[in-house]
Amino acid sequence: MDIFIKTHIVKKGETLEEIATMYEIPEVTILRDFHNKMVPDHRNCIGWEIDSGFELFVPQKEDILKVLNARKNRVHEHFENQQKILLNRNFIFPFWKGRHVYKIEIIDEKGVHIFIFEIEHLKEVDEMFFIKINQKGLKFNDEDLDNSVEEMASDINKNFFPVELMMNKKGEIEKINELPNLQKNWKNNASDLYEFYEGEIGKMFLDEIQCRLSDKEKLRQFLNENLLWILVLNSYLGFYENGISEKKIKLLNCDFNVIHKVLQSELQDQIYTISQEISRQNEENEMVAEAEYRFNLKTNILQCAKIKLKDWFENLNIIITQTQ
Repeated sequence: MDIFIKTHIVKKGETLEEIATMYEIPEVTILRDFHNKMVPDHRNCIGWEIDSGFELFVPQKEDILKVLNARKNRVHEHFENQQKILLNRNFIFPFWKGRHVYKIEIIDEKGVHIFIFEIEHLKEVDEMFFIKINQKGLKFNDEDLDNSVEEMASDINKNFFPVELMMNKKGEIEKINELPNLQKNWKNNASDLYEFYEGEIGKMFLDEIQCRLSDKEKLRQFLNENLLWILVLNSYLGFYENGISEKKIKLLNCDFNVIHKVLQSELQDQIYTISQEISRQNEENEMVAEAEYRFNLKTNILQCAKIKLKDWFENLNIIITQTQ
């Protein structure tokens, strides 16, 4: 900055915004902060309003550049610190109070199965997370259902959800809250479901649901091993070192290895990406799935994901998109 400091005598009716524009100052805060920094008597510091006749200190180009460069450096430093945290951390269940709604698209050779998956984060108590989950609006190729199996799945959802769960830091279900109410609701509606879906396949599905509902531990285990819930809620959690996390999970009574990698995000982005590879624990170490998850940088809440399930999972593609 020059020894000479430029000043401006405020005319009647002039605002800080107008004066900033007059001197090509990109932000009015730069003008205000510069004046307050340079004024010899703190009693002459200003807020957002000024009187006519007031002598205002005005920053010159080099002063403005100094402020902008300092701000840019702070942003870059903050970004670098965020990256270090993402690469080396214990990624626990991302609790952010509120309701998060996802559109789930499951794509197979016949078409696209669509439903809504809602997660409401209720409260956190002693490192336990209380959430409510709802599944609804099942459609096929964005049309109303005309398949009895899919209709039955939709009706089961209506009688099972919403369900309130208590989860640990690993995203695993520790307890199903209000289970007696869930069992009572199912009991009140089960006879209608058995009557409507009276075939052998319908009875098999309904018997399986009823069996799991009758045993809280079986139900908890079933939900913890639900493929979709694992992918949405916890498959990407774990300890990351230098951007890589490895862990083992159980799906459909089989053991799998999972490798995650944090991908470099751009400075202007408010999201970051984690890639995922899932392989069977066998001699061939067969790759069965690969995915990319994108998360909000501030909350770590899942924004969207693309998951490709290979031969072992019947070649399904799953697209998860946060809608709310």
